[in-house]
Amino acid sequence: MADSVRQKIVDAVKTRFQSITVANGYETNLGNKVFVWRDTGAAPFEESELPAVVLFDAKDEIVQQLSRIQHHKLLMVADVVTDDATQSTQIRKLVADIYKAIGVDIYWTVESVRLAFDTDPMQDEFDVRQEERVIASARVQFTIQYRTLSWNPYTQN
Repeated sequence: MADSVRQKIVDAVKTRFQSITVANGYETNLGNKVFVWRDTGAAPFEESELPAVVLFDAKDEIVQQLSRIQHHKLLMVADVVTDDATQSTQIRKLVADIYKAIGVDIYWTVESVRLAFDTDPMQDEFDVRQEERVIASARVQFTIQYRTLSWNPYTQN
């Protein structure tokens, strides 16, 4: 069965974030550890898995249009985690790389097909906590806007 437009967008975001490497012109190699919907509370990261980013398609606000089109505003959350010794500098680089990757193509084009018509930054916030080791994290939120036919999440408009 075909994937929904939402699934295609999540896959495109994951693929784009996997391109975040120093070899591709970024400041970090965050792209080596990209996860989708990983529960870090139940399974904390091992040291060898950091830095990492966990993606969530957290919420999809849908507005019905008169012309049998549904306008979607998909909230994407990227949770970035590191235990680097220079955490304050490193977490800022990781977040900057996320924004840079998003800006490569705000339409999330895959095989010459634009999956979205806009992407907007929302906010980012930082946190530091100490358990067995000091962990710095950041949450980056952005929205991806796209359209589908009414009641048909598999067909773009």
